[in-house]
Amino acid sequence: MKKSLLYIGCALVYCTLVVLGCQASEKPWYQTVTLSTVGAYKQASFTGGPSEWGAGVDVGLPINPFVSIHVRNLSYEGNNGSWDGSVVDETTVYGKANFAPFKGDKFYLYGTGGGSRHWGEEDWSFGVGVGVEYKFTKNISASVGREVRAYFKGTKDWLSTASVNFSF
Repeated sequence: MKKSLLYIGCALVYCTLVVLGCQASEKPWYQTVTLSTVGAYKQASFTGGPSEWGAGVDVGLPINPFVSIHVRNLSYEGNNGSWDGSVVDETTVYGKANFAPFKGDKFYLYGTGGGSRHWGEEDWSFGVGVGVEYKFTKNISASVGREVRAYFKGTKDWLSTASVNFSF
């Protein structure tokens, strides 16, 4: 528990320093939005259990070159292997911090943290994760990530994502 608090504290200090050390973008906010197509794989618990494939979209708004706020909507295949559930099974609001020493780096690690609402199970969760991203061009990148989430009803799960990201 103490190590977890130390890691969270270090991440918060890092994010604060990044936010304070960067200048605001000169572009209007609507020209900095990112749109991502997301593929997801959700494992029901740490020890295995049922898993689900999912797909969705992610919209992000950068605060500065290193920190951004995102909203992700996912739809899962369901227990019977068909996509006959609701259009949006899960909504996540999270922050993303790029651990890149310079804003022009093409390959970098990132950390995420935020909250989710799973509409079908009527449950909320908080999660943290890590990932890697590679920028092919100024406006196109690909990323993979993994996060662990803890639900208010006491369950936990893993979520693995792969996405293609477009910035404007």
